[in-house]
Amino acid sequence: MKTKIGKKIIIATLTSALLMGNISSQVIAKTVSYQPNSAHHSKTANYIISSRQNEKFMEKYEDGKTVNENGQEQLEKNDFASVQLTKEEFNKVRQDNSVKYVEPDALVSACSLEKAYHAKKKKVYKTNYRDSEWNMQMIHAEKRNKKPRNKIKVAVLDSGVDYGNDIELSYSVSLVPHEEEMNLLFMDGTGHGNSVAGLIAAQDNKEGITGVNPNAEIYSIRVLDDNNQAPLSRIIEGIYMAIDQHVNIINMSFGISQYSEALHQAIKDANSAGILLIAAAGNTGEKGVQYPAAFDEVMAVGSVDKSGNIAESSAVGEEVEIVAPGEQVRSTGEFGSELVASGTSLAAPQVTGVASLLWERDKDVSADYIRSVLNATANSYGNTTTYGNGLLDSEYSLKQYQNLKEQGILSDIQNRSDSLEQYVDENTRAIVTFEDTGCVEGSWDKDVHAALVGNDYKNVKLGARYPDIEGGLKGISNNPGWHGSYNTNYIAAYIYATKIAEQLGKGKSASAASSVGGLSSSEKANMLGDVNRINWNKLGMNSSKKMRAFVWGMAIHTAADVFAHSAFVKSKDIWCHLAHGKAPNGKSCNSYADKMGKYEDRFHAAENVVNRIVHKYNSANGAGSYIQFKAMSTVGHTFRLKDLSPFVDATNSSADLSGLTSFSISRGPFNYYWEG
Repeated sequence: MKTKIGKKIIIATLTSALLMGNISSQVIAKTVSYQPNSAHHSKTANYIISSRQNEKFMEKYEDGKTVNENGQEQLEKNDFASVQLTKEEFNKVRQDNSVKYVEPDALVSACSLEKAYHAKKKKVYKTNYRDSEWNMQMIHAEKRNKKPRNKIKVAVLDSGVDYGNDIELSYSVSLVPHEEEMNLLFMDGTGHGNSVAGLIAAQDNKEGITGVNPNAEIYSIRVLDDNNQAPLSRIIEGIYMAIDQHVNIINMSFGISQYSEALHQAIKDANSAGILLIAAAGNTGEKGVQYPAAFDEVMAVGSVDKSGNIAESSAVGEEVEIVAPGEQVRSTGEFGSELVASGTSLAAPQVTGVASLLWERDKDVSADYIRSVLNATANSYGNTTTYGNGLLDSEYSLKQYQNLKEQGILSDIQNRSDSLEQYVDENTRAIVTFEDTGCVEGSWDKDVHAALVGNDYKNVKLGARYPDIEGGLKGISNNPGWHGSYNTNYIAAYIYATKIAEQLGKGKSASAASSVGGLSSSEKANMLGDVNRINWNKLGMNSSKKMRAFVWGMAIHTAADVFAHSAFVKSKDIWCHLAHGKAPNGKSCNSYADKMGKYEDRFHAAENVVNRIVHKYNSANGAGSYIQFKAMSTVGHTFRLKDLSPFVDATNSSADLSGLTSFSISRGPFNYYWEG
């Protein structure tokens, strides 16, 4: 068998790779926004630019907004700039001898289909339907290594991945502007990132689906916004952040049809850093493979349906390297639910998962070697322009990989004079296909595997994210009731929000919600005013059911934020606040509030409480109560919540405080501006 990589020749050995930071060393660039003449201001557009000159050239520019402060200025560090220019200014810049190149900062889009895609009926070779994780059976990925010798780091550049959603995260950041303080539990704005990460690494715990490799370490970098889009500059920023995190694999389930020199440079730099790059080929059919998948340095993944036939929406072309199931595939949803979606976005992460399974066996081999094994062991059938090397086969890849190891063939393929295919038996076994997959597009409940017709998790999630993205509700100082601040009774605020939601669900006014003990009249008025100012038509909330779901989501945000904003830890006999790095009078302060790895029990507690609240929401039997917070009792006591017990008591004088008292502190001394 001859492995087909199309134009994608495996490139130079890693020993000759350029060190990061020295690439294109003459180019000076930064994240900027041009100050155009007022007459042309309305005709500006975004561009990516790099200059051969010096800082004098950049005096025309000011800081841009394409990437938020979490980006750590990766564009500038790696010689790129995002600028805003009028058409006239663009033409002048393009002709400037000091400019290396300038190109549109175009938008990339996720490679998932929002609606179910129904393929034409074709011949079914074999039927083996047991359950709705049919894709795992098709690629023979049911068996997994329980105790890997190595952990493989996988960067998921996508719409974000929610913390604790049956996926263990090692790193999470949002590069979408103004989301610097987004709660980790609600990071995924569309559900796209959860579904991608779930197929890679959802936990093997008899809940929801199980990913191809639950042992993989997921590094979530949110680049796609709530429209599942991102400018190229943000994608580039994310790639360089992944390089800085020393990941092994980058999964990219998005695409764009036009070539970008800037994107290609970032891809080449990641490849030179020894990273395996895997991307969705796109849902463009015969229009061709999209970038970044079309780059030589990237594995382009197409999608097949339940019959093993290429999906009609899947991009085809000589760049396609391998295919995997991508039509009505079941994956991880929101708040512990599941979903079924379609597109090459769902095919790519399955290849990523198998790649990580191979690599964790021998971490010293190169990305090129893993790529070659995947290609050489794919189940070859059909024409190569459509199917590439064939269908992904996890079991066969692992078996042949072991054979190669036993033969002593584990060195970098670049150092070999012969080809890897000489040592790999061609995969010709029958494709496992299905007459019925049991999957229907939409959300599934993890308990009953039924469509979530009544639960409306999409709008709950929108509500949960709303306080961190809506300008009028952002900022804990002015909106303590929506951000779990100890400066207000956060238990009462949570309960009051759920009461508002229940009234809206009955078709009544938010003002009909009764008061809650412990919440002052001014705090109640502030929260009520915030809900009354919501433009429901703009949000697309045209029913009482949707309004109820949305405000329950806002209540969930309040509860989750308690563990970020009202949490204290003990240091040298002083209770120290976990803050956002902001202190008055220029004082130094820690930034641990939303930081993973800092007192992780807080996040587990928040996850448990949110799950209990979602259960309460699903029950549709009234407003919430302090009881949902008792779900935190199973986690470690490495933190405390300020005034938890008195806040609960204020809402219900007969409340059972067992399981809560040990997490509560009311007496100091306190250090509110701890350096950490």
